[in-house]
Amino acid sequence: MPSESQRVTDRYDDEPNNFTFGIYYRDELYSSIRISVLSGEWRGSPSSEMFADILHPELDRGKTIIDPTRFVADPDKARVFPELPYVTVRLGYVACGHFDADIGLANVRPEHRAFYRKVFLQQPLGEPKLFPGLIKPVGLMAANYREIRDRVFERFPFMRSSAFERRMLFTRLGGRQVPLRGVASFARPLVVARS
Repeated sequence: MPSESQRVTDRYDDEPNNFTFGIYYRDELYSSIRISVLSGEWRGSPSSEMFADILHPELDRGKTIIDPTRFVADPDKARVFPELPYVTVRLGYVACGHFDADIGLANVRPEHRAFYRKVFLQQPLGEPKLFPGLIKPVGLMAANYREIRDRVFERFPFMRSSAFERRMLFTRLGGRQVPLRGVASFARPLVVARS
């Protein structure tokens, strides 16, 4: 059932390891995504809850995992701008670079697996499950970020980001910061045209 407020929220929205972004064009919201940074200390995300048997052992081994969830796009605007899914999910990839991630996730419906396999070279890890608040089951997909990073950059150069862009997106003023293992320096700046 559609929300009267046209908003979907859950307990993870205000956790310090979560970042919610809106993609705007000409002052109109086109899409949104939430990025969760998971580590041994920070485990709060829908994927970590749904697939604890898969993800918690990785976190116990000291891995950093980026978990983009709550990706939504206005269907009318997405028809006009077919690039919108790429622009939106790129933020998860930028987070992988900023937080020096070991693993990048996607928690997606089965019909969207092909997109994540094509763009991020991710493979299915978990069978689709129904998460509270969702009307369709979602499955877990993942890739070792460091192993596939350069291949993704070769195929999709717009996935690159500068250290400045990463800092601007993921540094919070006056709040507790998600710990970084190191700042990635492999990427060239992305040129963004503004309208």
